[in-house]
Amino acid sequence: MNVIQKKDIDYIRNELLENQYKGIIFFISDENYSKYAKPLVSSLNLFAENWLGIYIHIGKFKFNFSHKGKLIEIDIDVSSQENNGTELRTYCANVRAPVLYQLTTQLNLRKIVYTDIDNILIRDLNKLFK
Repeated sequence: MNVIQKKDIDYIRNELLENQYKGIIFFISDENYSKYAKPLVSSLNLFAENWLGIYIHIGKFKFNFSHKGKLIEIDIDVSSQENNGTELRTYCANVRAPVLYQLTTQLNLRKIVYTDIDNILIRDLNKLFK
């Protein structure tokens, strides 16, 4: 099951090759939880230097926050899940495993980290991998 479109995987792959990021850290939310993205992205800028951030939007909305560093935003259309009665919160929680599988099988990368959107980093992410 591919959750992320091929064009987005290709874009991520190109970013990884061009910028030689140390890894990927990704997080997922619907529009209601997007308010937590700003503190998380700010902490990534401080403690995840040279990591590629991927923010997966469940539903179509824009994250309006000026940030330094590289953050790729990907929209996932969930109209079919909403029509089946699945709540967005449940979908957000359960889609991380297929996204992780897709990133690990379609990208040549050894360091991929998922975090909940309401977290912040307080230490250098690179120290986890030493």
